[in-house]
Amino acid sequence: MWRTSILTAVILGVTTAGWSVSSYSQTVSTAKVCGFLPTAELEAHFGTKASVIRGSDTSSVSMCSADFQDRKHGADLMSQPQGPVSLDVEQRLAALRQQLERRGSQIKSFSSVACFTDHIDIGETRLSTTACFQTSGGYLSLSLRSEDPKHLSFAAVKRLLEKAAARRK
Repeated sequence: MWRTSILTAVILGVTTAGWSVSSYSQTVSTAKVCGFLPTAELEAHFGTKASVIRGSDTSSVSMCSADFQDRKHGADLMSQPQGPVSLDVEQRLAALRQQLERRGSQIKSFSSVACFTDHIDIGETRLSTTACFQTSGGYLSLSLRSEDPKHLSFAAVKRLLEKAAARRK
């Protein structure tokens, strides 16, 4: 089973550290955030149909993951409601910056959206990822993983995140 980046979870203040499909409280494609996933656009982006879509809802976070072709190509969408004390994009990015730079990650801020590159380990395979997040209306992040760098541009992930955010409203 692949695992999300613990660094990302800790710094962004989310509850996904070490989550895997097997540890979801309820693994269903009907998780709330799966309704926000821009599946048709992701299928066009990856050039193939989604093979698996699964998600989980808890009281504090909703997550959805989709595989395209195989587990090495996919998208992970996470949503959290706005809390009483929430960090804005620049505050979250400032918290991430030092650790991501040490990892050799690229970082880009678009004011209301921030994006960064990272890596995840899937068994013996190390995959590149690009994640973008926003905090308007609550925390929302989209991370794409792929062996093909053309799938991981900041512009593409940001555009797909904005599609998900529009569906959330």
